[in-house]
Amino acid sequence: MSDAAVRAASAKLLRKHLCDGVRVQDLVSMLADCEYRTLSNGAAICQEGEKGDTLFILLEGRVRVLKRDPRGEERELTTLKPPALLGHMSLIDGSTRSATCLSVGESRVVIMSRRVYDFRINEIGPPGTALRRLLLSSLTHQLVRGNAQLSDLLTDDFPEDDATAEEDQQALLRTAGALRGWSLDDDLEDMLSEVEVVQTEDDKRTRGERRNS
Repeated sequence: MSDAAVRAASAKLLRKHLCDGVRVQDLVSMLADCEYRTLSNGAAICQEGEKGDTLFILLEGRVRVLKRDPRGEERELTTLKPPALLGHMSLIDGSTRSATCLSVGESRVVIMSRRVYDFRINEIGPPGTALRRLLLSSLTHQLVRGNAQLSDLLTDDFPEDDATAEEDQQALLRTAGALRGWSLDDDLEDMLSEVEVVQTEDDKRTRGERRNS
C-alpha cells in the first residue's frame, strides 16, 4: 500500500474516531509495523469462538459480521464500512472472537499482531498515544450504542402489537454485538427505531393500571 494511501486511510480513521491531540502522522507511524492485506470476496477475517491475537482495521471494502444465536443459527449483525476497527476486544481482554467477519467483495485491511500491539500500547510517544486514544474512542462508541439499545429495550413505550420472541431475541443479540464492538449503524436513531421488545399480558395490565391511576 502506498504512503499516500496509508495517509488517506489514517485521515479517515481519525475523522471517524476524533482523538484529541492525535495527528494523521501519528496514526501513520502507529501502523508502520503492521501488515496490509487484500481479501477476496467471502474471505474470513476472524471466526467466532477462536482465540484472537490480532487487531484489524478495515480500510477499503465492506465486512459482514455474523453471530450465532442461542439455537446455534448464524445471524447477521451488521455490515461494516471503512474505516472500522475489528477484533480489538480479544487483544484488550484476552477473550475469544465474539463474531465471524467475512469480506464482502474485495476488501483491504491492516493487521496488527499481538507483538506490535503490546509494543505500541506501552509506548511513550505519539504512535502509542494514537493507539490508546483510538481504542478509547472505539470503546466509548460501543458503550454509547449498547446503552442506547438497552435503554430502548427497557423503555415503557411498548409497541401496540406484541413483537415475537424471535424478534426480541434478535434485538438482544444485536445489542450484545454493539457492546462487543460491532457498530450497527452510523445513524443511531434509525438503528433504535428497528428494535422491538416482547410485551407480556402482565406488562399490558401493569401499564393499563398505571395509566388509570
